[in-house]
Amino acid sequence: MKENFEKQEKTFENQLKKVFVGVSKDKKAVANQLIHELAFVASDLTELKENIKENGTIVTAGNGAPIANPAQKQYVSILPKWSALIDQIVKLYPTDDKPINKKDTTALLDKMAGGKVKK
Repeated sequence: MKENFEKQEKTFENQLKKVFVGVSKDKKAVANQLIHELAFVASDLTELKENIKENGTIVTAGNGAPIANPAQKQYVSILPKWSALIDQIVKLYPTDDKPINKKDTTALLDKMAGGKVKK
């Protein structure tokens, strides 16, 4: 599971670097750090979403009582961080330039929202 998470994180990170290739050199270090964090958060959200899909929103506690799936609570608590990271990195991008390939950008954001990563 850890290997899959790290592989997915690296895939997201590589894809994000391609999307945000137009960030100026003076902002590149900050952009790379944001990309790294965004890839981690996106991987975490994907894993949590898979858990929710697999186990449902209600799970059984150790005593047999139904409880809200803890993965769902974590998912909801991480969404604001994901949104803030997206906002920060988009602000680094030059306003007069657009991402190299809009189709790739849309596909990447779809994957980060819980879709499957193609290898």
